[in-house]
Amino acid sequence: MKDILKKGVFTGLGLALATKDKLESIVEEVKAESEISEKEGEVLYNKLFEKSAEYRTDAEEFIEKIVNSTVEKLNLATKEDIDKINERLEKLDPTESEVLVEEISDSLDKLEPKES
Repeated sequence: MKDILKKGVFTGLGLALATKDKLESIVEEVKAESEISEKEGEVLYNKLFEKSAEYRTDAEEFIEKIVNSTVEKLNLATKEDIDKINERLEKLDPTESEVLVEEISDSLDKLEPKES
């Protein structure tokens, strides 16, 4: 699991590093080596920039899926879960909610982290 997460993160980072400057540098090298025209270089740059954006989007979606899957497998509370609990707590009378918060806090203190 850790390897998959690492791979996703490194893929995303690699694509994020494919900045405008880096792409321009690549196009300049190709132009110098293959003697392509300015217009052809511009077309190449535009294609590379579009592909970089597509890959970045794909990587972000991939990383999001991995993270969501990991959160689900670890049985962690999501922001949505916490928001629902907070809504329920707000509806309780103040003394009831204080007692409930203490009970939840005590229960959480007793939990031990799982070893992976």
